[in-house]
Amino acid sequence: MKADVRAVIGNLPLVLGLLGLLAIAFVVLFGDRIAPYDPQAWRIVEFYDGKIIVPPSPPDSHHLLGTDPLGRDQLARLLWGARLSIAITGMAVLLRISLGLVVGALVAATHGVGSALVLTLTNVVSGYPQLMLALLVGVALRDLGVVGFVIALGIVGWAELARFVAVELKRLSNTPYVEAAQAIGATRRRVALGHVLRNALPQLVGVTALEAAAVLLLLAELGFIGLFVGGSVGFLNADRTPVLPVRDRTPEWGSMLAGALEYATNRQWVAYVPALVVVAAVFVFNLVGEGVRTALDPHSARVLSPRALGWGARGAAMVLVLGVSGFALSQVAAANGLSYEDGLAQARAAAEVERPGARLVASVVLFSSQSHSLDRPAKLNYYFVDRDGSSLRVGFIDADPNQKELRFLEDDDGLGDVSRFAPVDDPTITWQDALATAENNGGNGYRTSSRGWLARVILRQFPGGPVYRVRYGPVLGPTGLDIAMDARTGSLDLPLPARLGEIWDQVVRQLGGEPVVVRLAAEWRSTGPSQGFGPDRTVTRSYYFARADGSGSAMVGVNIGQGSFVSFIPTPFLKPPPLGDAPDLQTLFATVEDRGGRSLRAEAAQAGTVQWFAFGTLERVDGAQRFTAQYRIGDRLTTFTLDVATGEVRRVS
Repeated sequence: MKADVRAVIGNLPLVLGLLGLLAIAFVVLFGDRIAPYDPQAWRIVEFYDGKIIVPPSPPDSHHLLGTDPLGRDQLARLLWGARLSIAITGMAVLLRISLGLVVGALVAATHGVGSALVLTLTNVVSGYPQLMLALLVGVALRDLGVVGFVIALGIVGWAELARFVAVELKRLSNTPYVEAAQAIGATRRRVALGHVLRNALPQLVGVTALEAAAVLLLLAELGFIGLFVGGSVGFLNADRTPVLPVRDRTPEWGSMLAGALEYATNRQWVAYVPALVVVAAVFVFNLVGEGVRTALDPHSARVLSPRALGWGARGAAMVLVLGVSGFALSQVAAANGLSYEDGLAQARAAAEVERPGARLVASVVLFSSQSHSLDRPAKLNYYFVDRDGSSLRVGFIDADPNQKELRFLEDDDGLGDVSRFAPVDDPTITWQDALATAENNGGNGYRTSSRGWLARVILRQFPGGPVYRVRYGPVLGPTGLDIAMDARTGSLDLPLPARLGEIWDQVVRQLGGEPVVVRLAAEWRSTGPSQGFGPDRTVTRSYYFARADGSGSAMVGVNIGQGSFVSFIPTPFLKPPPLGDAPDLQTLFATVEDRGGRSLRAEAAQAGTVQWFAFGTLERVDGAQRFTAQYRIGDRLTTFTLDVATGEVRRVS
């Protein structure tokens, strides 16, 4: 035992390599906790030390290793990227070793045509350049994310390893102690596992260290040529030509080398910093491999005893298998995307690093017809505001933890001035319940009648509590359907400010004071080509506001439905008086339908005209609320009026 300890201490490459592995393990386990910034935070412009800093910035007291072209802190990206880089390397090495061990054992155990065929296969595979083969496989499996990268890195390099294993197993099979075991009647399984593989394990540990260095170097090469684990982001100018090198979304050592040629002679730290880290890690793995080779050399003064080699090999194999298995299980768990709660936890942690004390003011679960439909969110967005009123968005593309975005002062969902939002309380009902309610109230019909659509489930706070808003619209264009509900009860009966959301804030700003409703309007359409819902549901609703104190000479109109917008309406004529408490327009229209509207449509249908639309307005006239409904059927216009107080319906024309 003492001799083994002295041999290890005297084996300088092994000692240095193990110390390097301990340092890498520390960064892998705790790198995200000691990082000074979030690795995905863009800083397009910074102001400190009396200077304006534009990325990529050189190392200084604020960013010890500088920033990349998007203003992301290099040190934070290296610390966060260690876990993903080493985990991918470990899984790829495990795949290589497994393939090499299985194929090598097959060659060693078979003879004749079978062995020749397997050797021919290994020769064919080893004849392809590793980088080219890994690139082809990685591009083909890019939709699998991390798993695709692991397969691309592990599917190359195993052929050489298989030949090494075959030669080593054949050598061990002819050793005297194996022949002795066979002579005393040991089974083939006992000989293979207890004598051959057991004695080959130390050699495999040394080869594994060298393979880890090769895989990490190949991972860096793929990142250098622009193949990333978590997708990429690029920038185009008005002529649709790139203005910056394509950058990775996920912090990973290899992908940090993307665009390195752009900075080979200018601002070299952008490429040198990740390159030096990769080279250092490769050097550490090579040191371990050299140290293990020295420990196995029977002619070396630093050779270890078979018992020490066996325990060391078992320990290294256990650490590799457990570490890789843990990361692989976490990736399998995240294969279906982050849950809303897990995404919120990660977003809160990122916000706390960048803006300590920032509070959640809104969240958005985005679905797209072009990405998973309603099976999986196309993006999760979380909005935070700190004590100084500065906003921050943390997003996860495809609900993928490896595709995180962090942007300052950015509204990705058309929410308005996020910095004015109040912190949101925890909802009682889930966003899935809110989406299901919206689907049953017109959302499903909107999606089935649209070629391309987006659906956003928005959670934000209003004076009465948290509110869900489910908005449907085209991929490019205004909102087509907006459904609001109480996030605690699920009720659709909400106060007007909550129903209008950020549009209410625009009304207040445009009027310059507290608004009051002076007119309500709605539109109904027949089903079919007119894209209506019939007489039982409105297509659009409009609200007209004036200042509550009566000052000013303008109204603000708000249209909600097929394209929501706010319009400023000058009124040189007398503004309508405040409407007061108003009944539901759908109820008023139903009354008109019962008193003549339905029979009017039926007569037109018998005459062959089935398409129609109706426009209704409610305002106060001579002190009483009056509802006016105008039906247009073909070229014919018919008007009904309803006295809200008495319920009297008159056909005017």
